[in-house]
Amino acid sequence: MEEKCIKCKKRVGDFYYLGMLLLTAVKYFVGIVGGSRALLYFAIHSTVSIVSATALFLMQKYFNKPIDDEHPYGHGKIEFITNGFASGISCIIALILFLRTDGMVFLSLEGKITPLSPNFSVLMVALIALLVHELGFRSLSCIKLKFGNAEKILKYFPPNRIDSLCSIVVIIGMIFTKIGFTNADNVAAILITIIMFASCFRLYSESVSNLMDRSLPSARMQLIKNVVHEVAVAELSQTDSGITFTPQKVIARLGGGGGAGEKNIWVTVNIKMHENDTMEKFNTIASKIKESIFRADEGIFHVNVEYSL
Repeated sequence: MEEKCIKCKKRVGDFYYLGMLLLTAVKYFVGIVGGSRALLYFAIHSTVSIVSATALFLMQKYFNKPIDDEHPYGHGKIEFITNGFASGISCIIALILFLRTDGMVFLSLEGKITPLSPNFSVLMVALIALLVHELGFRSLSCIKLKFGNAEKILKYFPPNRIDSLCSIVVIIGMIFTKIGFTNADNVAAILITIIMFASCFRLYSESVSNLMDRSLPSARMQLIKNVVHEVAVAELSQTDSGITFTPQKVIARLGGGGGAGEKNIWVTVNIKMHENDTMEKFNTIASKIKESIFRADEGIFHVNVEYSL
């Protein structure tokens, strides 16, 4: 891996976050002063992304805690609860904005209110936003390609073109407003609320899904069982008495997430030991089983070996 790529990865997160903060502030200012409801809603959408990323960053010290006696499967679900809560609130905000703007369009068509007429500063900000968000998308996609989906920055800012799409919607609304379609900015604002709702609802659905454990695909489950069996066979070949442990049960659960490169598989292996075996022998066998399973599948996060007589 090139050294410049590693340095770039470390800088992208800070630059993108600070850039989002500054750009969002500009969107609010120009959206209000320039008279563009679409740009203002775009700023709200960006605020939602920033708040969600900030919440995940602040909560990482909790969901990255190691396992303990009270939480044998770790604290990772806090991440999905946080993400789900933020996404759920965002869906509600998007729905409220949609209903508000939809009513304004009908009132303006009836001549009861006069639609806003954005000035050209809105177009300039939308073009700058398109450039910034597209560069951000390309940088984040590069990190995902070279370092994998498990990088922390990708949890806070997953690479997508939603912000670029919103920028294009604002630009098109601005152009159509200037050529005589007085409600174009309101229509653009409605489209942005729809985009915002769709993206937030998708994140909400994923968060809820990730809170639920899933069974491991049969091929990966069979691989783990084969590994345990191979350890048993190897142990038998090294035992003069011909008595060794017997695999009783192998359970594997796929925790939340599931992205490429994530360690999210929890394995529990129950083995039957001979009544004359010592704890020292069990610990030795348990260590071999753990090492073999970890080598067999890079997605393994934790292996627990239990015994019965």
